[in-house]
Amino acid sequence: MHALQTPRTTALTERGALLPLILLAAVVASVATIVLSTAQAFSVEGSSMAPSLHTGQLLVVNKLAYWRLDGTPIVQLLPDRQSGAPHYLFGGPQRGDIVVFHPPTIVDDGEYVKRLIAVPGDTVLVKAGQVFVNGALLDDSYVKFHDDYTFPTDGIALRVPVGAYFVLGDNRGASVDSHLGWFVPADNLIGPAVALPLGTA
Repeated sequence: MHALQTPRTTALTERGALLPLILLAAVVASVATIVLSTAQAFSVEGSSMAPSLHTGQLLVVNKLAYWRLDGTPIVQLLPDRQSGAPHYLFGGPQRGDIVVFHPPTIVDDGEYVKRLIAVPGDTVLVKAGQVFVNGALLDDSYVKFHDDYTFPTDGIALRVPVGAYFVLGDNRGASVDSHLGWFVPADNLIGPAVALPLGTA
């Protein structure tokens, strides 16, 4: 009896030892799937973000960062759910983010990359190339190529509407962006971008 039982016990023991490894592999596969589905790579085209970004440079966009609670049962628990403002799980877009987005249909197809300058409720004024957000001069030391335009042209600060964002390119004179009179709707945002070093591919 012992001679027949020993191999059976050993086989059961080996299967029991494999179970944690199988579970670990399943967890790793699930995490990898989530990461891959929430990250996307883009290649920069054009000079509108120079010198911060260059043509051919690879960007990795974190789509999870701007994941919204809108349309989920959780949003019903939020105190300001009737305001019409987007509700973000991880804080949402922040001033200074380099963002990838779908431009408004009046502009173009494809994806754009710009710097997020103002969020809903902020006031924005560009006066002779200097940017003021909520009345304060923006520290835009990352800008090396300035332009001297004024937006709005009447010199009166414009308030960013609920559910929209104001973006500018770092190369101000060569950028198609919000100073042309449009905002980026929250639904058009893909996520914040991290630039990989030049030569990475």
